[in-house]
Amino acid sequence: MWIASGSGVKHNEQGIASGMASTTLNVGNALLIALSASGAEILQQETSVSGLENALQPAFYLATAGQVAGLLVSRLLPRRGATGLSAETT
Repeated sequence: MWIASGSGVKHNEQGIASGMASTTLNVGNALLIALSASGAEILQQETSVSGLENALQPAFYLATAGQVAGLLVSRLLPRRGATGLSAETT
């Protein structure tokens, strides 16, 4: 993840790219934990495996949606050549 976030970034901006990747990872983890915790009521009422599945299912759906959105965004961004310029400007 950090290699991908630093690819094509200027040397003096590597820290910013790494920080953004780290922040994104932590925010995503916090959202998944919050969603999983919202299903904790189900776990208190039901101790079966299906209760755990019901509690964690929204978190997995959100993670999948995030991955698909990230893939789509990465495909829509302009490509950069070896010079660091976008393909549209070369």
